Amino acid sequence: METGKGTRASWTWSSLVEAKDFLKELLLCQVNNGEKINIWEEKWVYGLDGYRLNFPETVEPLMPKLVVDIMNKKEGRWNISLIEQWISEQEKEAIMRLPICKTEEEDKLVWPHSIGGNYEVKSDYNMLRTEKVMKAQLSLNSFSHRVDKKI
Repeated sequence: METGKGTRASWTWSSLVEAKDFLKELLLCQVNNGEKINIWEEKWVYGLDGYRLNFPETVEPLMPKLVVDIMNKKEGRWNISLIEQWISEQEKEAIMRLPICKTEEEDKLVWPHSIGGNYEVKSDYNMLRTEKVMKAQLSLNSFSHRVDKKI
């Protein structure tokens, strides 16, 4: 996602370039070969809030750093024992549910709010609209519990 505006960029392209940090925060990593995804810093674990593992309190020099380091591609399973001492049971179970890709396709960023994983203005609009409705409902719920000071 490293790109610039250019000298004659359209309004739409200029807006997307300006919003790339915002969009980048919403994108998730799709694990394929696992060679570019940092286990502890990237959002790659579907099924966890925030899609990230909790960063361990103690960092050891020999801890695995990349997702590929905990993949056993030959057997098609995760080698969780390499990070088990630093993760919770919930994190372990979420990783174990992830399929291991048999191809050597590179990891990629995907948009989680559309079926195909590609960014679409429509899916962004729907996500923002849903978020707005949820905030409005929370606001109404908290409003209904307020007591009038005149009573």
